[in-house]
Amino acid sequence: MTSAVKVHDFSNVTELNEDQKRQLSELERAQGVASDAGYRIVAPQPTAKLLSGHTIPLVGLGTWKSAKGEVGAAVATALRAGYRHIDCARIYQNEHEVGEALAAVLAEGVVKRQEVFITSKLWNTDHDPAKVEAACRRSMEDLRVDYLDLYLMHWPVTGAPGPAVQPPLADTWAAMEQLVDKGLVRTIGVSNFSIKKLEALMAGARIKPAVNQVEAHPYWRNEALRAWCEARGVHLTAYSPLGSPDSAAVIGRPADVPSPLHDATVAAVATELGKSPAQVLIRWAVQRGTSVLPKSVNPQRIAANLEVLLGGWRLSEQHMAALDALPLQRRMVDGSFWVDARGPYRSTAELWDEYVVGWTAREVTRVVVAQERANAATDADSLPQLLDLAASTLATLAHRAELGPSEQLGNAFARSQLPQALAAMCDALFPPGMRCCGGAGAGSAGSSIGMSSGGGTSLRARLDVLFHAALFLCCLWKPVSQRTTELLTALCDGGGVLDRVSLALLRAQVAECGQQLPAPRNGASASGAGASASAAGPSGSVNSDNSSSNSCASGQRGGSGCYSAWLRSSPLAVQLWEMLGAGVQSAVTVAAPTLHPRVWFVPDSSQGIAQTVLQLCRQALSGPGLQLWLGRTLVAETRRCLAAAADVGASATAAGGAPIAAAAHSRLVRGYALPPCLLRGGLLPNGRGDPADFLLCVVERVSFVWDFTVSGPQLPRLGQRPPGLMFRNCAAAEERRRVVAGAATPEEEAAAAAVEARLPPLHPPSYTALQVYEMTHAALAAALDHAPAEAVTMNAPALLARLAMELPARQAAARLPGLWRTLARALPRLACGGSGRHVPKLGPDQGPFWASFKCCRSESTRPLLLLLSSLLQLQLVRRDGACAAAAPTASAASLAALAATATAAPAAHAAVAGQEWSGQGAAGVESAPQWGPDYSLRCALAGGLLPAIEALLRRLVSRTAARATADVNAAAVFMDAAQQAAATVNALLRTSGVWPAVLAYGPPREVAALICTMGKVLRVLGDTAAVLREQQPRRLSRAKAELAAVRGGGDGHFTYFCTLAALAEQASEALDEQLLDRALRDGVGDGAAAAPAAAAAAAAAAALAEHRGPCRFVINASIDGMDDFEVGPAWIASLLGRPGRAAWTQQQLMVGWAMRQWLPEIMRQTERSEPKHVRVASAHVLNLLRHTANRGMWQMRRDLELAAQQLAGWAGEAAVAGPPAAALAGTAAAHGAHDAAWRRFLLHDMGTMEWAERRLSSAVAKAASGVGKDGWVLVMLFGLSVLVTSTLEDQTDWANAAACAAGSGVSSQAGGTAGSGCQSRAQQQPQQRERVWELMMQMAQHMGDESREWWISRVCEPMKAIWAAGQLVQEREASGSGAAAGGSALTACTGASGSEALLSWLELWGAPFSALQADAPDLLIRGSAILPPEEHRIVALLAGAGLELCGNPACRSLEGDSEAGLLGGGGAGQQQRGRGTKTCSRCGAVRYCCGACQLQHWLEGGHKDGCAGNQGGAPGGHAGISKTGK
Repeated sequence: MTSAVKVHDFSNVTELNEDQKRQLSELERAQGVASDAGYRIVAPQPTAKLLSGHTIPLVGLGTWKSAKGEVGAAVATALRAGYRHIDCARIYQNEHEVGEALAAVLAEGVVKRQEVFITSKLWNTDHDPAKVEAACRRSMEDLRVDYLDLYLMHWPVTGAPGPAVQPPLADTWAAMEQLVDKGLVRTIGVSNFSIKKLEALMAGARIKPAVNQVEAHPYWRNEALRAWCEARGVHLTAYSPLGSPDSAAVIGRPADVPSPLHDATVAAVATELGKSPAQVLIRWAVQRGTSVLPKSVNPQRIAANLEVLLGGWRLSEQHMAALDALPLQRRMVDGSFWVDARGPYRSTAELWDEYVVGWTAREVTRVVVAQERANAATDADSLPQLLDLAASTLATLAHRAELGPSEQLGNAFARSQLPQALAAMCDALFPPGMRCCGGAGAGSAGSSIGMSSGGGTSLRARLDVLFHAALFLCCLWKPVSQRTTELLTALCDGGGVLDRVSLALLRAQVAECGQQLPAPRNGASASGAGASASAAGPSGSVNSDNSSSNSCASGQRGGSGCYSAWLRSSPLAVQLWEMLGAGVQSAVTVAAPTLHPRVWFVPDSSQGIAQTVLQLCRQALSGPGLQLWLGRTLVAETRRCLAAAADVGASATAAGGAPIAAAAHSRLVRGYALPPCLLRGGLLPNGRGDPADFLLCVVERVSFVWDFTVSGPQLPRLGQRPPGLMFRNCAAAEERRRVVAGAATPEEEAAAAAVEARLPPLHPPSYTALQVYEMTHAALAAALDHAPAEAVTMNAPALLARLAMELPARQAAARLPGLWRTLARALPRLACGGSGRHVPKLGPDQGPFWASFKCCRSESTRPLLLLLSSLLQLQLVRRDGACAAAAPTASAASLAALAATATAAPAAHAAVAGQEWSGQGAAGVESAPQWGPDYSLRCALAGGLLPAIEALLRRLVSRTAARATADVNAAAVFMDAAQQAAATVNALLRTSGVWPAVLAYGPPREVAALICTMGKVLRVLGDTAAVLREQQPRRLSRAKAELAAVRGGGDGHFTYFCTLAALAEQASEALDEQLLDRALRDGVGDGAAAAPAAAAAAAAAAALAEHRGPCRFVINASIDGMDDFEVGPAWIASLLGRPGRAAWTQQQLMVGWAMRQWLPEIMRQTERSEPKHVRVASAHVLNLLRHTANRGMWQMRRDLELAAQQLAGWAGEAAVAGPPAAALAGTAAAHGAHDAAWRRFLLHDMGTMEWAERRLSSAVAKAASGVGKDGWVLVMLFGLSVLVTSTLEDQTDWANAAACAAGSGVSSQAGGTAGSGCQSRAQQQPQQRERVWELMMQMAQHMGDESREWWISRVCEPMKAIWAAGQLVQEREASGSGAAAGGSALTACTGASGSEALLSWLELWGAPFSALQADAPDLLIRGSAILPPEEHRIVALLAGAGLELCGNPACRSLEGDSEAGLLGGGGAGQQQRGRGTKTCSRCGAVRYCCGACQLQHWLEGGHKDGCAGNQGGAPGGHAGISKTGK
């Protein structure tokens, strides 16, 4: 109740306030006098407070239809029995007699006038404002009172015919307001007013109506009007609470209309409570908060009616729910006597502001109920016409709702009680245990549809009406503007009309055909499993006899029976699924993307939606009937898909093909919690032809609903704190976020638990979360096996990923391997457009599947990608709350075993992962070693995640880039594909933190192919975006506007660019940390002699923790800052663990391969970026190149550290703990070679000297023009790094690099020009260094004084020392004198001060080991260098992985789903060539994916000069790195 209508129940004396207790005491003292006068003392009645401030007793005496000579005695009896509320009206023509009785009782002195609430009403003919006061005074005179407690406008009718009510109701109301002003009336109100009429009256009223007196009883609950009045403080008084059984003769109603007084449910409740049916009906009205006016002239019944207030008895919630669910809803006083063809009310629909369909639905219900009760064809002739009328009016109304959606229309539908009428009609047309074609009923619960002999004509007619009712409901859900709170409340009332439609469909399917089957034997029945009981709804079970098999229940399109005949012959049946599926999806998309009950993941588009709306939508979709129908449909279509596949397999086997192992899918088709009668046959006609395609459509729609209504039993646990965008506007958002990350304090755990306790039910009553998971996974796996190539699935994978994270650890562990296999098959389909008919939509045309979404494809898929990213981080927590932290490292053996399990048949997998369908994991799974923090990642790698990502990227870009310049739509589709590609890589590889572990433990062939594809995608995206930007700027602008209209972005290429830069940073930093960790482990000795080393190790451990700070991920932090998220270095380290030798080597080489594939293109695109992106792009590239430069300075830093220690006398003190001098000398040469290789890679392969010169020139030009100096520190520091690297480079390094390049004919792709010879390049170095230095000095001129002083003291002086040291080193090495043991040549050249200066500068540069220099220098010395990305290493890596790439380094082909298949295989057993591949006919060593790549490599790529065959060499010579596509 609202605050304006506060009901007090005084049936218990302990609830009385002090004034009421005093009043009761006075009444008790007067007991003697009262008993002499025939009075009965009762507790004060419950009252309701009105808007006027006065109170109205909830039980009063009605005087309508009380005959003259009887009404006076009835009033006196009532007052003496304890009544304090008398309802009168001028039109009753008995007010004079009521007044005499009232005066007599008041004269006895026991009851005072102020204790009696008197109501009268203004009749229709007195609506003229000039007549209102006179009419009121006449009633007061007849009643013998000097004021009225309540005066009502009896009807919104004046008796004057015409198009409008005359005089207007507002004028009449203004005259009634004057009655209050004059003290004649205390409260004014209305009677028989609809919501629409009340709204209009209240809009201009000075005094709001306080009461609306209307008909109300369980057969006409008037729920919408009650809710509306309650929300606005208008009190509702119920007349005819017993169904007005004696009014038939008065108003001309048919005598056979059933009355609630004789209803079986009412009688059962009365029997259970030991009360009369009348008392139950009166108590029902009181407990709803309405006042009630039972009429009687019998003294015993008068007293009994008031006894509902005595004894403290109440109707239970179950009793109220049963009465609220009675299907028959119709008015007993329908106002038809006011209908006039001249107006203002030409029909009762206009009087009550209802559409004709409301009357039709209620009339259909009345006729059907009458037939069932009489067990005869009562009104049989009228039912077909009513069904036709209902179907036609519903179709018209659906069309109206779809064409003109508005909030007013939705509210009008709700206020007319159409949803409730349709729900009652569905229950009446399709009762439990129904039989069609005149068959005998199934016991007492059965219902026979005794129809004509036309083979189920009535069932078909009923199904047509049901279809149109469902169509109308779907149209109500579609427009968001129509989905008001009022409408949603009406749709949920009485169990939910969607639920009733679903139950009706199920009952129609299992209805027995009486013309084809004998009646079942007595007692032959079988109870359904699981949901059958809960799916019964308020009207009973789906079917009380579900054990028999019959033609109607077969449901096959080729079978017999009424339901299957309707499926075959009715044109409506083909539309059934599309219509219902769209309807339930519309009900969900109030929060699109879906928002599940446990809110730990909130899509942006769902934020800000009123929780009331969400709860009502979820309630409408959570009914047991609807849930049972969804599960039955999913299982039936899965069975049909597998049966069709088995038939195809049998045909293929007969023709010599391979059979389909249908037995392998037997565990997928079990009916979870479905009654046996629903497991037979199909339920829907296949509107798409292909069973697998139709199944995929069904599983998508069903998953959409279940994602909105179902959650698992617990919050997930992830490896790192998820992005803040997933928890915006959630209750206890930060606490729950920390709980998910496993980093919550006890207080935060308690706060999150409190929120969990307030959640709605986490799954509908029909199914558990595990059952939903299993049914969905089974259907999705079957559909993906056989669906067309263009079919798309997105909702089902999202649901499965989320439920897997919310399941208990044991259940999740058993399902992750199979889940990742399914997800990997579904992921590439996100690039497809979908099957089915084309539907136009706002924004870019991306295919029929995406047309139903309000946003573009990249935005629609983002929630799924975020869920998959979270699933990769899933931490399995046992029941005791401990995280299963077995060995965190992934060994080759464990990966191989998991891969074997993942590729095995489902039956074999079930033996390992446990019985998935039974929900029980394998024995010992809780202690399985795979339950480390990387368990989900290893399942994903074994399930094919990397090939799936690669296929998705290739499909997205190859399908859109070629047509990007065709028109505006094509440009928009391309930009959105770029955004989706960036989001995929960002979510699945970067924010998940798995990329370094993927490089170390992923299958080499898959990792190498993915790296190559990611580089190609960057190249294609960059070139295509540049063409649009430079050649078609207006088209690009229009495409961006088109994307913005559907929440898309136009910077997908730049986002992808930044993501690859961040992945490269993650990989490089992970290598640094692994190097630190290995140095820490290798540098600690044993025994007492190891004390200095142990102390150093402790210091190193502290430095390692500092090294993991977020500052190490500069590029990642710049991206994550927008999402309140940061990639956790500790999480990345836990995934990596401590790799073995093979994994460590693979990780280093894969990092090098990624750098070769990505860095040249990243550097090139930095110079082509849009002006708004140049600064960010430059910063990313400079940070990446800093890491590369550090690799080339490793040995120099080693030498300098050794020299500094020797000069300080450290080596003598720590000789026992330190490495032997010979060992240091032995490793110095190897590490020096690594340094030289990194320097060659940086200066020659990447062309960084030329690139740095161009970037410095640009920076100087901007500074000189005053545009800005942003980023000058990074540019100048990188310039210094290049100078240092170039200074340390010697003639031998360049000669070796030139020799390698000469054999392959490789040109630089870093944006510089190809080298014209090693000698000339070596000669150009000093000039390039001079130019770079000059540019840096020019930049220094634009610094402030403080910065310039820093430049001179911290940069210029160390740089001079470095140059001098480098020149001396080159001279000594050229003369053959070599360096001292331990590589201290630099120290010998510079001395102690020079070494200190160099170390100071290196700390400034921020090399990865600066934190170790002060506290643990021996770890730096003991550590090893990172393997450089040298040609021979990369060639060996790719050959070992069985990966052969196009020989053209500039290849842009993204044909096929994998780079590994571009040349038709390449691995063992896959030597066949791909279609269109070419081989160099001269050398026979280089293969190409196509002739265009061969020609380009020959003319532009340098192969013409480097080809061994062209130079007279033998064919088949070494092709170098170009063979692998550098």
